[in-house]
Amino acid sequence: MDPTSAIILGCLGGAVPDVLRVIGSRYGPLPEYLGRPYFWFSLVLLVIIGGLAAYLSTPGTAVEALAIGFSAPEILSRLLKREPVRPAPPGAPGAPGAPGAPSLQTAAPAPARPATLQDYWAA
Repeated sequence: MDPTSAIILGCLGGAVPDVLRVIGSRYGPLPEYLGRPYFWFSLVLLVIIGGLAAYLSTPGTAVEALAIGFSAPEILSRLLKREPVRPAPPGAPGAPGAPGAPSLQTAAPAPARPATLQDYWAA
């Protein structure tokens, strides 16, 4: 596949998540975010990322170029939406030092012997 086609299809793939989001709300009123500049800026950015990813990965078919264009900005947008993981406050269940929390100092007891086929048949 030539690079120009890969870039164009990658850009189309980059627009797919937002197009699907708008199509999903087709029976209601137009979403408010369509009038905001941030939406259009992010759409252009995701389209560029999709085209760049398709160009850099050199897809062999049109479907691969669309899939790469779709997946690259989709993965990036999901990563950016994630909230940072915060450590549990002291004393909370599962926090280090809380009662019943796993510790590196206590190890699980080792099995007496490895399981055999006879053990499985007996069960």
